[in-house]
Amino acid sequence: NELIDDIYLSPLISKPTENELVIDELKVVGGDYVQTAAAGEISRQKMVDRAIEETLDVARDRKVFLTFASGVENTEELAAKFTKAGLRSTCVHSKMKNEYRDLRIQGYKEGHYQNLVVNNIGTVGFDHPPIDCIIDLRPTTSVVFHIQKYGRGTRPFFHPTWSWDQLKLRENRLAAIQQTGKLNCLVLDFATNAKRLGPINDPQIPKPPKARTCPECGAKCGSKKTCPECGADCTRDTPFKLCPKCGAYNHVSAKTCEDVACGYKFPVRVKITGSAGSDILIRKNSPEIKTLDVTRSFAAIHKKAGQPDFLVVNYFCGSNHFRAYLNFGGKGIPRMKAVRWWRQHHNSDAPDCSHKALALFSECREAKRLQVDTGKKWPDIMGYLF
Repeated sequence: NELIDDIYLSPLISKPTENELVIDELKVVGGDYVQTAAAGEISRQKMVDRAIEETLDVARDRKVFLTFASGVENTEELAAKFTKAGLRSTCVHSKMKNEYRDLRIQGYKEGHYQNLVVNNIGTVGFDHPPIDCIIDLRPTTSVVFHIQKYGRGTRPFFHPTWSWDQLKLRENRLAAIQQTGKLNCLVLDFATNAKRLGPINDPQIPKPPKARTCPECGAKCGSKKTCPECGADCTRDTPFKLCPKCGAYNHVSAKTCEDVACGYKFPVRVKITGSAGSDILIRKNSPEIKTLDVTRSFAAIHKKAGQPDFLVVNYFCGSNHFRAYLNFGGKGIPRMKAVRWWRQHHNSDAPDCSHKALALFSECREAKRLQVDTGKKWPDIMGYLF
């Protein structure tokens, strides 16, 4: 969310599609849906023609498309039918020779094609910033694959006339984005992946049917899709609300519509009742970040039974007191957080215990200001300014 706000990433927006692939009968093998079976359902439900027709209607103002298909035949069929419908398309898949595949991708990046249809390619590491529309016809149970697919649309597209030195300033990044016209990336999720797996920055592991409860009233739904008490959709896992102006999905905490072209401001309510929902792609947690001047700071050792000693750095910002707990002798994420703090404050390698860190604390740079998330019960220090 911070990178999106600072225009280092492009936001994703999603609107309900009229056509959704029904995947209730699809089998899972090796942790994911069988692609041949998914392709069979796409064909049986005539989803290719329906998805193409809806895409050309809803996304007619979009410029660069990336389409995820199920299986080789489905990939080639989509590319051919998109081209016939007026959207210049090409496709790549695992059965092509590398050199032939590379030529098609090069042609797509050079603008000879508007749409690239992919199967098992174009997810991990594929980078093409102009992509402003993702069409998803590949159902998956994999949270990792889900995140990787939609991550292709989060690349910001800066106008090439701006240098990297100029793009260090947020106002220049905004201007460079506005020149290219890619203010966000539209996702048309015909495969209902976001509905089952949630936003890409807060994904949900789908619950087994027996564990389902109604997101509206809390009643037990079991294997039923519709709540027997209130009629709500029991298959939804993530909270959302629809924009009444443009129809885009928004997280329940959103104050304005995710689609900046819309800009609708949601009414302020005393209490928002979250309806567990579907296709939001970036979860909003509405942090309240304040920048405060540091008037005094000091460090001490904090002992906790059964754990290595912590280094606690105390920051006073007027009458406010904030603490950073750093576990230099720990492992995993606690150690990683301590190392990150040390690299910001000292030019040497991070020590392996908190007592060594305390001995070197006087050599550390002093933070002049703190960026603090004050919207929580226990405020978090989000950044240090020197």
